[in-house]
Amino acid sequence: MEDFQKSKDEIKTKMTDKLLNYVRDGTIQYNSQDFMKCYSIIQNFGNSDNYAKELLNFHNEVIEQATNESYEKIKDLSGDEFIDAFITYTDRLNFIILKMSHTFSFLSFYYIKFTKSKDLGEISLDLYKKNFFDKLQDKLFPILKELTNKEGKDENIENKIKTIMKIIDYLDFIKPKIINKVKNSSEWIEDSKEEVENPKVYQKKWNDFKA
Repeated sequence: MEDFQKSKDEIKTKMTDKLLNYVRDGTIQYNSQDFMKCYSIIQNFGNSDNYAKELLNFHNEVIEQATNESYEKIKDLSGDEFIDAFITYTDRLNFIILKMSHTFSFLSFYYIKFTKSKDLGEISLDLYKKNFFDKLQDKLFPILKELTNKEGKDENIENKIKTIMKIIDYLDFIKPKIINKVKNSSEWIEDSKEEVENPKVYQKKWNDFKA
């Protein structure tokens, strides 16, 4: 257990603390060798169910902290400042979710798969909804409605609207998966192969509000 705690502390120093700092201030301290070292640590301990569960909890705690801190950063903003911050922090959260999902991916193959629980991306997006989006939507929707109804919208406003609508869209994915798009950028895709009708809960919330 002592070795595991030391290794967990190493993951914090080499990776998760840096990712949390990126969410806070936008400064990327990315070192691929450190991330590979962290992956090796997770791979080493992930074969044990007890340690794998601890590592999964650790992964979730980091995402929870990032989403909660992001909410606190922007909850009191308004207008254009709020919209810009909402997009910025969502982008940063997606980056940390991507890096965490990649580095902890061993758990997906050798623990989550057999416990039949949600995968890392699904868990992370659920935390984003719970701790960030859901608590901000009552502020977001009125500003978004104002932007969409604004006459003579310029390209900047149109891009902001498209970005937020894309966020609302992927929140409804049945089995969301985050992937690399370009360097330091990510994209959510629908990974469900089942023929299941999507209830589009978030799209319905927005449509009901703007009607």
